[in-house]
Amino acid sequence: MKYLLSLILFLSFSASANDWSGPVKVVEIIAGYKDGFVLFRTSGDIVNPNDCQDTYSLDPENSNVELALSLLLAAQRSDSEVEIGIDPSNCGRSGVQHLSGKIKVTRIRSL
Repeated sequence: MKYLLSLILFLSFSASANDWSGPVKVVEIIAGYKDGFVLFRTSGDIVNPNDCQDTYSLDPENSNVELALSLLLAAQRSDSEVEIGIDPSNCGRSGVQHLSGKIKVTRIRSL
């Protein structure tokens, strides 16, 4: 039983670990959209399991955009790295021109 529990925990951690980028730097932030979303780009490899466009999107419907934007701005100004958590099963919301097809961000980790 102990081994089964260990295996389940390992597999669940491995599955959730795949939706984070490695450490990257924020190179561009596009904000101020009327609907409250933010687009941004980073240096380094992009996590893109859904073959979305190579731009990250923060949507108020699935993330705390104000908090995430604060982290992005602080990281960009201090030249610090962040890790980007993405939705591994969907691109950005369809029907919204600037979000549709972009990489859907769910959270940001400051390093």
